[in-house]
Amino acid sequence: MQENLSSIALDSGHVYWTAYNSGKVEKLPLEGGSPITLSTETVYPTYLAIDSVNAYWIEPGLGNVKNVPLAGGRTSILTDMQGGSRGLTVDAGSLYWFRSSILMKMPVGGGAATEITAASTSPSRITVHAGSLYWGSRDAIFRFESGAAAPVLIVDGQDNPNYISVDEANIYWGNWGGDSVMKTPIDDNAPVVLAHGIQYPSHVVVDGTNLYFVEQSERDTLFRVPIGGGDVVELAQATTRINGLAVGDKDVYWVDNDGIVARLAK
Repeated sequence: MQENLSSIALDSGHVYWTAYNSGKVEKLPLEGGSPITLSTETVYPTYLAIDSVNAYWIEPGLGNVKNVPLAGGRTSILTDMQGGSRGLTVDAGSLYWFRSSILMKMPVGGGAATEITAASTSPSRITVHAGSLYWGSRDAIFRFESGAAAPVLIVDGQDNPNYISVDEANIYWGNWGGDSVMKTPIDDNAPVVLAHGIQYPSHVVVDGTNLYFVEQSERDTLFRVPIGGGDVVELAQATTRINGLAVGDKDVYWVDNDGIVARLAK
């Protein structure tokens, strides 16, 4: 069976990924080398997130949230049987994910999983920035701040904005159901098109200067566009589906359906 690398994360020294078919969580030094297996005690892992201590992921079919130390060690189940779980992220003290359309939270060290709020129609991925949570739904993007009673609508009139990235000034996304890559000021509903004519834009990642994203097709293609607008540049074409994208200080990394971890200079 061909390996399927399903998600990716970076820190200052390593790239991490989940291997969906073989049920592994692995890492590799950023400059290359031999993979190091962190966990084999998982079933169809995906939605990888890391902090300074652990790697976390979801087993979608079982609804389990698991972790393993980045340095290696015991794999732990933090919560189990959370049916419909997807879209994991982590901040300094908590994990967040969706259970169906409910936003869930639990301490990074384990404990009770609590329901924070009802999210929206069909949320799938979630990101955290400066203490706030952001996600897309069928036609809109929302923000949820700690202690709030409900999420705030940021922008609407979109087409499946599933892949979101956030910096200090803007929210960026790809309209997966359309053909555009967009941004809007972080506190304003004023969308601007950064790229158009992009088939199924996905895996949107910002680095402070540029926005990187993937066009999904028979052979997925990686692009870059300045966050202030400008020329859209094709960087690379994969041989298959890209399943995760991460941007470091010097390089762009991605994983794909052929079991490849790729690196390209920015």
